[in-house]
Amino acid sequence: MNKSPLAIGIDFGTSGVRLAVINREKKLIYTSQQKYKHCLEESKDWEECLIGLISNIPSNFKKDLTTLALDGTSGTILACQQNGLPISKALPYYLSCSEQSSKIKEILKNDKIELGTDSSLARALRLYDTYG
Repeated sequence: MNKSPLAIGIDFGTSGVRLAVINREKKLIYTSQQKYKHCLEESKDWEECLIGLISNIPSNFKKDLTTLALDGTSGTILACQQNGLPISKALPYYLSCSEQSSKIKEILKNDKIELGTDSSLARALRLYDTYG
């Protein structure tokens, strides 16, 4: 039985989800991973992997979990309805949206920031054009 609080870390990666539980001393006490059934673009895979991994955490650790850290692939974005349910497949971080080049230049014309058509902004603009 654990007497100290535990932290859980969850990483949504390119090919699957990884989970780790550490104790107060930052010692890894449990880890697990699960590959996506289909691919990164399928948000249902994210959900199924997460549910499976959390379900498999030993019960003696679950009751002491107090902290959660979550991260995902940088720049993968997903259009959702107002209730949070996905509208379509996710646009992965490696997708370039060259058709958004002029819009990006217009948006950033007075900024010193330079973003290309492989940026999250380009993917967000594609989703906006598609779904409003």
